[in-house]
Amino acid sequence: MRNEEGEAIPGGTSQRLSAIGAFALVVLGYMAMGFLGMGYAGGAASAPIWPAAGIALAALIVGGLRLWPAVWIGSFVVSAVVTDVVHWSTFVTATGSTLGAVVPVLILRRTFGIGRSFQSSLSVFGFMMVVLLVGSPLSALIGTGVLNIAGRIPDVGYLKSLYTWWAGDSAGVMLVCPLIVTLADRNWVKVVENSFTEIGLWTVALVAVSIVVFFDLAPGIDRSHSIAFLPFPLIVAIAWSFGTFGGAWATFVVGSVAMVGTVLGRGPLTQGWAGHDPSLALIFVIAAALTALLLGAFKGDLEATKERVVARERQLAQAQSIGGIGSWFWDTETDDITWSAGSHRLFGLAEDRAHPKWSTLIERVHADDRERVSEALAHIRNSGETETWECRIVRPDGEERVLLSTAALQNRAVAGTTMDITQRKRLESQQADIQRKMQEAQKLESLGLLAGGVAHDFNNILTGILGNASLMRLELP
Repeated sequence: MRNEEGEAIPGGTSQRLSAIGAFALVVLGYMAMGFLGMGYAGGAASAPIWPAAGIALAALIVGGLRLWPAVWIGSFVVSAVVTDVVHWSTFVTATGSTLGAVVPVLILRRTFGIGRSFQSSLSVFGFMMVVLLVGSPLSALIGTGVLNIAGRIPDVGYLKSLYTWWAGDSAGVMLVCPLIVTLADRNWVKVVENSFTEIGLWTVALVAVSIVVFFDLAPGIDRSHSIAFLPFPLIVAIAWSFGTFGGAWATFVVGSVAMVGTVLGRGPLTQGWAGHDPSLALIFVIAAALTALLLGAFKGDLEATKERVVARERQLAQAQSIGGIGSWFWDTETDDITWSAGSHRLFGLAEDRAHPKWSTLIERVHADDRERVSEALAHIRNSGETETWECRIVRPDGEERVLLSTAALQNRAVAGTTMDITQRKRLESQQADIQRKMQEAQKLESLGLLAGGVAHDFNNILTGILGNASLMRLELP
């Protein structure tokens, strides 16, 4: 890669190789999942589960829309190999599959942002709606419409093929796409490093329960539809424990086991599967994905909110420490008082000390100032007006400090702030002493000027007297 002057840009070759590798990976991944999906089709024109759609959408979310040719090539190759012929319908079908991924990505980019589609409850609902109502229907309409025109789908079975295509794309996206997007965010690395054993045990348990349910391994197990939801407590536990990654991982694991068992004719989702009716399988995948992703997103929201609160508390504590300020909250009914770290520091008490009562805290106030503080607080409680007062406190080490407090009534409680003004009071006292000494110096200076003036005037009089006396002495014998 070179700049406008023709000079080589460091890293240009590696970036180009990385782009080529991503392109090839998308093509191969789509082809692998496409052939797997056609295995589910059993010779039909549409497959009841199409994981290649999840590969396509995830590739464009993670790698950007520049990878759409890779999706088109992968879809084209799969269609050409399956039909064993290159027909004009093959080109249009590949285009429809590509548009089924490109259009949802454009919507997600404008609404939620690329790569952040599963970080909030709203984004999970948005992702589901875009997949179910835009991406999958668009791909299904173009694909089945073209195949119907080409004579591969008869008019009698068109609606069934359309529904199966839509359901297959939807199930494939929900199984594969969230996991790939989550893995690309790299947040899972920290989760796995910190809880590798725990997530491994949860996964083993989920796989075991899913195999028992969807492969009919438990003797006498009821094959009713409700038994399919037996793994859901484990899904909930994994999603709540490991956030977005846990939700995507649990959906992929349980969905994959359920699909394999159903294709083999086992488990509670096989009703209608022989006729390629994906209704039960799609309902199960939607329920699993919605439950897991919503819980994961909610846990992520909770953790992010907690981190923001902790960060703001840390910033507040730093600001209070710099300004010598503390805040407090006094519940007048329980007499409990809650302090900030700054207030603990002002009173010289350990932060891990249990919340004191106001009655015990007032003992820290200097005996001469307690009555004034009590009157100010009583006025706040009775009138609801804001009060400001100064008082002296005696810290546990015997040091005396001067505090300036401002408080106001909030429902049944009194909230206030306290500032250490000891240094300011000392400076004010020193300034007052300096001003007093300056005034005394000015007085002495004035007296000196007055005395000097009097002496000067008296000296003028004495000069005349002495001069005349000297002249008289000259005339005396």
